[in-house]
Amino acid sequence: MRMIRKAALAALPFTMLAAGAMAADLPTKKPAPYMAPMPVFTWTGLYVGLQGGWAGGGTDRVGLFSAPAVVGNHNNLGDLAGSGGFIGLRAGYNWQLPSNIVVGLAGDLNADWIKDSIAGVDAGTAYTGRSKINWDGSLRVNAGYAIDRILLYVTGGVAFAHQKYTLNTTAPVVTALSTSRTHTGWTVGAGVQYAVTNNLIAGLEYRYSRFQRKTLFGATVPAGPGTTHTIATPEFHRIAATLDYKF
Repeated sequence: MRMIRKAALAALPFTMLAAGAMAADLPTKKPAPYMAPMPVFTWTGLYVGLQGGWAGGGTDRVGLFSAPAVVGNHNNLGDLAGSGGFIGLRAGYNWQLPSNIVVGLAGDLNADWIKDSIAGVDAGTAYTGRSKINWDGSLRVNAGYAIDRILLYVTGGVAFAHQKYTLNTTAPVVTALSTSRTHTGWTVGAGVQYAVTNNLIAGLEYRYSRFQRKTLFGATVPAGPGTTHTIATPEFHRIAATLDYKF
């Protein structure tokens, strides 16, 4: 009897360990740890931002004409399309549809340094010309496709540009043509954006802008029986880096 009691006492620690292990394997009624759902990004919302880049590569062929032919007709004196940098403000609103299609309205206004100059002699007429676009802007419609935080889109709408334009001849007849006016035209392009955070969006955009023809008239010195004129047809390509804050 004493031997049985000693054997039972010796086995007690092992019995308690086995019981604890079995209890750990039993199902528990404790709730699982709470995992907060990851927020889903949406392109819907208002945004404002900055943009800057380069513009140029267009064509604005310069000709000088008179009626009657005071200085003669000069069909091709050069190109005043211009090129240079720009920086500006942008804003818009996007709506993301259930199919991941994103549509929106956008606008921008930029300070420009798009300029060019020409000089030469054509058929005995010496001439100089200069063009500078001081500012431009646009109002556009966007349409694109969202791949989570990446947005691919196309854009198009109405464009505006303020241009200073001069063309002067110095011999044998002096004439001076000058204007400072706002052109209206159209713009189309495409771009890509990436949402770095839920609020900060970086992008790259290309657009082509073309504006309507403007005819400049001027008198000659000494005064001739008619007037001289030239036609301004500004256009340019542009590449912009963009940075927006989405509300």
